[in-house]
Amino acid sequence: MVWDALSKPAIEFVPLTLGWWEEFRIVHATPTKLPRSHSQKWKKPGLGFIKLNVDASFHQASGTAGLGGVFRDSNGSFLGGFFEFKTSISSAKHAELLAALLGVQLASFHSLVPLLVESDCMEIVQATKSNQLDSSDLGFLLADFRQAMHTASAAILYHVCRSANTVAHLLANEAHSHQRMFDFFTVAPSCVKEALTHDCNDFNQ
Repeated sequence: MVWDALSKPAIEFVPLTLGWWEEFRIVHATPTKLPRSHSQKWKKPGLGFIKLNVDASFHQASGTAGLGGVFRDSNGSFLGGFFEFKTSISSAKHAELLAALLGVQLASFHSLVPLLVESDCMEIVQATKSNQLDSSDLGFLLADFRQAMHTASAAILYHVCRSANTVAHLLANEAHSHQRMFDFFTVAPSCVKEALTHDCNDFNQ
């Protein structure tokens, strides 16, 4: 077989040579660095403000949900959090709205104001800021939420990406997966300690 190859014209060796070179280059080349994802990160509120992040975990088949929320100050310090397992939930929007309402009510009760609220549910944010009358089955709940926002020193609601809402997301999952009864705590549970540290490290860099 070697003698057969040697008897071939030189031009036929070019593809083979190029093939060997390409394999060698791929194996020994320096790995290409992939671009880092530009996911949104949690940002601390301005001086004097408190930020509430809320989220919900919803399971349509069972009609159950987990609600979660976290309060932090302008230093990123953990001030409090909550979670609660809920039944008879009609939709993800229903669960997200309940989480936001519960969080704002707790803010008023514990004097955690002035308040900025963040949710990764765009539908809730848009509906809350709309001046139109909501005639859906959640209309009365939405009206309660707007009133609660006003009571909490005219709290302001913003939309954020899931990547900037990790702690609230973990609390909601904790409530849902373990069917946690309502609890408001001032010491962060173990399920969110790493995420809290990660958020602080991000804005300190």
